[in-house]
Amino acid sequence: LAPLLAGLGGRNPRTAWAWRSMPLVGSMEREGDRETFHRARVDQGGVSLTDDQDSSAQRALAASDLLVRRRPGAPAAAVGDRVEVLDL
Repeated sequence: LAPLLAGLGGRNPRTAWAWRSMPLVGSMEREGDRETFHRARVDQGGVSLTDDQDSSAQRALAASDLLVRRRPGAPAAAVGDRVEVLDL
């Protein structure tokens, strides 16, 4: 579905899953034993997480530019560390 939505939105469908790396503006805690995705925005040339990460937070999702992927067991991340992001 992601390639279809990308094409309908005017983007290249082949790049719908184009993950890239960006630096964090804030910090992130260590991840647990499953992959997680955090809502974020581009801020000061880096990634800033939205305040509300609850799964029902539709307003936070609508205000987000990016998803941040955190792999299972990922260590804590500090300001300036690079994380995987996907443009929304």
